Amino acid sequence: MAIFAERLFEGPAPWSKLRQSHKLPRLGERYSAERLEAPCWLALEVDLIDIRRVERILTEALEQVTTPAQRPPLPRGRFLRPGTAFAQLRPDHDGASS
Repeated sequence: MAIFAERLFEGPAPWSKLRQSHKLPRLGERYSAERLEAPCWLALEVDLIDIRRVERILTEALEQVTTPAQRPPLPRGRFLRPGTAFAQLRPDHDGASS
Protein backbone atom coordinates (compact mmCIF):
# COMPACT_ATOMS: atom_id res chain seq x y z
CA MET A 1 0.00 0.00 0.00
CA ALA A 2 2.92 2.34 0.70
CA ILE A 3 4.38 1.80 -2.76
CA PHE A 4 0.98 2.58 -4.30
CA ALA A 5 0.82 5.81 -2.28
CA GLU A 6 4.32 6.78 -3.42
CA ARG A 7 3.39 6.16 -7.05
CA LEU A 8 0.20 8.18 -6.54
CA PHE A 9 2.25 11.25 -5.67
CA GLU A 10 4.68 10.90 -8.58
CA GLY A 11 4.36 13.44 -11.32
CA PRO A 12 4.52 17.20 -11.80
CA ALA A 13 1.55 18.09 -9.53
CA PRO A 14 1.43 15.79 -6.48
CA TRP A 15 -0.94 18.12 -4.63
CA SER A 16 -3.65 17.26 -7.15
CA LYS A 17 -3.73 13.72 -5.74
CA LEU A 18 -4.36 14.68 -2.10
CA ARG A 19 -8.05 13.73 -2.12
CA GLN A 20 -7.23 10.32 -3.53
CA SER A 21 -4.52 9.85 -0.93
CA HIS A 22 -7.00 10.52 1.88
CA LYS A 23 -9.29 7.83 0.53
CA LEU A 24 -6.62 5.13 0.74
CA PRO A 25 -6.58 4.82 4.58
CA ARG A 26 -10.38 4.93 4.66
CA LEU A 27 -10.49 1.96 2.32
CA GLY A 28 -8.09 0.18 4.66
CA GLU A 29 -10.46 0.86 7.57
CA ARG A 30 -13.57 -0.18 5.67
CA TYR A 31 -12.20 -3.43 4.28
CA SER A 32 -8.91 -4.30 5.96
CA ALA A 33 -5.27 -3.46 5.41
CA GLU A 34 -4.57 -7.05 4.36
CA ARG A 35 -7.39 -7.05 1.80
CA LEU A 36 -6.33 -3.64 0.46
CA GLU A 37 -2.82 -4.87 -0.33
CA ALA A 38 -3.94 -7.20 -3.15
CA PRO A 39 -5.79 -4.55 -5.22
CA CYS A 40 -2.91 -2.13 -4.75
CA TRP A 41 -0.47 -4.71 -6.13
CA LEU A 42 -2.85 -5.54 -9.00
CA ALA A 43 -3.08 -1.85 -9.90
CA LEU A 44 0.70 -1.46 -9.71
CA GLU A 45 1.24 -4.45 -12.00
CA VAL A 46 -0.71 -2.81 -14.80
CA ASP A 47 0.43 0.73 -13.95
CA LEU A 48 -3.10 1.83 -13.02
CA ILE A 49 -2.52 4.41 -10.32
CA ASP A 50 -6.08 5.46 -9.54
CA ILE A 51 -7.72 5.01 -6.14
CA ARG A 52 -11.20 4.76 -7.67
CA ARG A 53 -10.11 1.70 -9.61
CA VAL A 54 -8.65 0.15 -6.48
CA GLU A 55 -11.96 0.81 -4.71
CA ARG A 56 -13.84 -0.87 -7.53
CA ILE A 57 -11.57 -3.91 -7.33
CA LEU A 58 -12.42 -4.12 -3.63
CA THR A 59 -16.18 -3.63 -3.99
CA GLU A 60 -16.43 -6.26 -6.72
CA ALA A 61 -13.99 -8.59 -4.93
CA LEU A 62 -11.83 -8.83 -8.05
CA GLU A 63 -8.65 -9.21 -6.03
CA GLN A 64 -9.72 -12.77 -5.25
CA VAL A 65 -9.87 -13.68 -8.95
CA THR A 66 -6.26 -14.49 -9.67
CA THR A 67 -6.13 -16.60 -12.82
CA PRO A 68 -7.73 -15.94 -16.21
CA ALA A 69 -9.51 -19.31 -15.95
CA GLN A 70 -11.39 -18.06 -12.89
CA ARG A 71 -12.55 -14.83 -14.51
CA PRO A 72 -16.03 -14.80 -16.01
CA PRO A 73 -16.04 -15.22 -19.79
CA LEU A 74 -16.62 -12.21 -21.98
CA PRO A 75 -19.95 -12.19 -23.78
CA ARG A 76 -19.84 -13.04 -27.46
CA GLY A 77 -19.97 -9.93 -29.60
CA ARG A 78 -23.45 -9.08 -30.78
CA PHE A 79 -22.25 -7.72 -34.09
CA LEU A 80 -19.40 -10.17 -34.57
CA ARG A 81 -18.87 -11.00 -38.26
CA PRO A 82 -16.26 -13.04 -40.11
CA GLY A 83 -13.60 -11.07 -41.93
CA THR A 84 -15.02 -12.04 -45.32
CA ALA A 85 -18.21 -10.13 -44.54
CA PHE A 86 -16.26 -6.90 -44.95
CA ALA A 87 -14.71 -7.77 -48.30
CA GLN A 88 -15.66 -5.25 -50.95
CA LEU A 89 -16.34 -6.04 -54.58
CA ARG A 90 -13.90 -4.33 -56.87
CA PRO A 91 -15.34 -2.50 -59.85
CA ASP A 92 -14.22 -3.42 -63.35
CA HIS A 93 -11.05 -1.62 -64.26
CA ASP A 94 -11.70 -1.53 -67.99
CA GLY A 95 -14.40 1.11 -67.63
CA ALA A 96 -16.99 -1.01 -69.44
CA SER A 97 -20.35 -1.29 -67.82
CA SER A 98 -22.66 -4.24 -68.39
